[in-house]
Amino acid sequence: MQHRLIATVCAALLAGAFSAPARAADPAPGEPDDAAALELADDPGAAPPEAKTWRLYLEAAGARSRLHGEPSHADTARGSLDLRIDTTLAPGLRGVLSDRFDYLRRDSAPREHKVNALREAYVSWQARPDLVLDLGRVNLRHGAAWGYNPTDFFKAGALRSIVSPDPASLRENRMGTVLVQAQTLWSGGSLSAALSPRLARRPSDATFSLDLGSTNPRNRWLLAASHRLG
Repeated sequence: MQHRLIATVCAALLAGAFSAPARAADPAPGEPDDAAALELADDPGAAPPEAKTWRLYLEAAGARSRLHGEPSHADTARGSLDLRIDTTLAPGLRGVLSDRFDYLRRDSAPREHKVNALREAYVSWQARPDLVLDLGRVNLRHGAAWGYNPTDFFKAGALRSIVSPDPASLRENRMGTVLVQAQTLWSGGSLSAALSPRLARRPSDATFSLDLGSTNPRNRWLLAASHRLG
């Protein structure tokens, strides 16, 4: 009799488990509601989070070194200011500004080194949903490789200061090339054409120079096409 009662209770519990709808426990006060968050993420009409239009980084570092057996030491101080602005100027018109200033002071000669690199300054106009035009200094990168990249044609001479040997840092902090570029898109592919004129013959080491002799020393053009095959 006892075994039959236990079997009846177990059968009733299993039937309730399979027939009753699942219900998540209500979150405690102050805790995030995961179910509500998932519903919001799945809602196609939910507004995406607003992207920041600017960023500003300030870096500072100091070092003291001394050779073995030498009584004196050498001090080095470095500071960097990194600014990037990417904002909408008007419907279909985007403006980008990217600049970095580096300051180095040390005991040995040269005692001070100051350099400003205008990495990017251009406007981008989306004339149609499938057509984009760019004008100004653009850091044009071709290829996915971080180190040596045979298709990265505009990288030569574009670094004013090397703050890190990391290839990703070198790729990010180099100066762009002054050019005009048009790009058209279609389903599975794109076609772009860029024209970079000669604006100066020699590089410049002045602190706030645009250094057009490093980025635009000769006339160049680039035509690139891609299409997804599978």
